[in-house]
Amino acid sequence: MRLPAALLLVLGAGLDLLVVYAWPPTALGWLLALAAAATPPLAARWAVRRLPGGH
Repeated sequence: MRLPAALLLVLGAGLDLLVVYAWPPTALGWLLALAAAATPPLAARWAVRRLPGGH
């Protein structure tokens, strides 16, 4: 139940590391950073929806 949320957080951290250490081109870097920033709210939403009575 919590594994997908944890995997989303790991994906976000991996994207952050890619932006920091790989120095992608600017447009790609922004897209990766945006995707990384979106993963914590997605993981939280996933976890809340899986709780009993979650919406």
